[in-house]
Amino acid sequence: MSLDIPFLKLKETVIHLSDYGEFTSDEVVRLRNDSTLQIIGETGAVINSNKCWVVSHAFCESISVPDFEYLILWICSSYPTYRSYLMILIAAEITRRSLEGAMALTEEWIVSEFSGIVSELNQVLDELENDYLGALVTKAMPGMIVTFCNQKLESIQRETGLDFNAWNKNLFGISGNNEGVFQAILSKQIFKNVQFVSRQVENHVLTKIVDLNTDLSIRVDRLVFFPPLDAEEFDEGNLTMQPSSVWRKRQYIYSSIPLWEKDKIKSVTIEDIHKSFCQHPIPWIMIQLGIAQHTQELFGDQTDNLQIQVKRDANDQIFDCFIIFGDQIRRSFSEYLNHMLIALGFRLVLPFGNIPKHRFNSLIGALIHFDIFNLNSQEQLSLSENFIATLYEKAFRMQMLKKPKPYRQTLIRILRGTQ
Repeated sequence: MSLDIPFLKLKETVIHLSDYGEFTSDEVVRLRNDSTLQIIGETGAVINSNKCWVVSHAFCESISVPDFEYLILWICSSYPTYRSYLMILIAAEITRRSLEGAMALTEEWIVSEFSGIVSELNQVLDELENDYLGALVTKAMPGMIVTFCNQKLESIQRETGLDFNAWNKNLFGISGNNEGVFQAILSKQIFKNVQFVSRQVENHVLTKIVDLNTDLSIRVDRLVFFPPLDAEEFDEGNLTMQPSSVWRKRQYIYSSIPLWEKDKIKSVTIEDIHKSFCQHPIPWIMIQLGIAQHTQELFGDQTDNLQIQVKRDANDQIFDCFIIFGDQIRRSFSEYLNHMLIALGFRLVLPFGNIPKHRFNSLIGALIHFDIFNLNSQEQLSLSENFIATLYEKAFRMQMLKKPKPYRQTLIRILRGTQ
């Protein structure tokens, strides 16, 4: 297997991971990226389980980096061979500059830019002193440091076949001498902005999803991604859904809306789609709030007087909802989403630290389009009559009304601020 990653394929793969958190076995075959995933697996960013590739906890902790560029930098800089290259280059450049008289500047760099990798840099310096110099690094001449660095990096490149210049060009936009690459590392502030939680490949056993109610009852700390519905145009006609990652039932993570498992065209009913939205925690929470609103109206209970009001931006796009209790309490769904998921036993994963506005708009649009919610002229959401009728069918009644009642009460308490 070649150690040189085709960077376009790498970016496509990481985009998919940041959207869905998982490649099913079918997707690996269809997208032809098994070798890329194996290489990413060596960074500790993904785990292979039953021919599926699933993001690790290290990936989820590090995905709050500023943007996609830094996520790629995190993954590539965690690849063992390239990381060795970076540690040798950084250690050598800092040492050379210290010996040339820039001690104060290099000490500032260590504190401000490289404090998280000091132990790795010290390992390089120990090798330099013990195996190359045979003396303390402070006794060396700057040229000796340069020679050590060049020889060591040439040896690694010869043994592994990794093209450091190609990686540098793709990641930093520069290739060539070590000093230029070091300046690019400083400019990107990669080791300052990126939190390297763990580069060890995780070895724990992943548990498969049975259904949402089972996960609610056993609290497995399942990862939840906001459904990336913006990648799909909703079919207006016969509800024949094309094979797509957006509607994929995943084995270990809640991300896409779980409509089917295999890569084939499938005709589905509106009831199938309704059930699939009820198997993802985020639309499930929206629906449970809609049920709470419905039951208060059904029984004339005005204790909570719950209303769901959409919020629009300057471009008329829905980017959030207010959950309103009477005239006193207004809660942002986005702001309270993580609290609600934690209370239900899940972990929200937000790439780059926020819910993209277009994703929220697409989710609400899908819930309306597939006749789960209605939006009235006052910009208030409520469950549709057709969906309410479905809720009272025998199988669905237990799944969505009876079993979730305690969780529904938990959501209300969180939003009211009483839990």
